[in-house]
Order: sequence, then C-alpha cells, then structure tokens
Amino acid sequence: MRFRFTDGSRTELSLGQVMLGLEGRFAPINVVFGPKGSNVLLGAMALECFGLAADASSQQLVPAEAPQ
Repeated sequence: MRFRFTDGSRTELSLGQVMLGLEGRFAPINVVFGPKGSNVLLGAMALECFGLAADASSQQLVPAEAPQ
C-alpha cells in the first residue's frame, strides 16, 4: 500500500497481521511493515484490543476507561 508522510515523501509498504501477546492474552493485530531498522509503534487499534491507553504524563500504558 502507498503511504504519504507529513514531510510529503511517499513510499510503498506491506500490510499484514500478527498475533500480539500481552500478559498471557493474545489478539490478531493489523500491522504495517516498515523498512528494516525502523522504530516500532504500538497503535491505537492494538491498544484498544487489550483495553489499554497511553498516559502521556507517566509515559506508561494504563487500563482504558470505556466512554459512557
């Protein structure tokens, strides 16, 4: 799939699915495979599968609260 970055550059990257495990729980997660050596980023959809959210102040993952 073709992607455009914020700097305007474009590239083609592969999409796939992996089985992600966290604290004994597993879920299939959709992923974009970046170039070798690129940073790993855990996205919002992966966090939602495990009921987690990112807490910017503590820089940790915390249990997510479902909206009412």
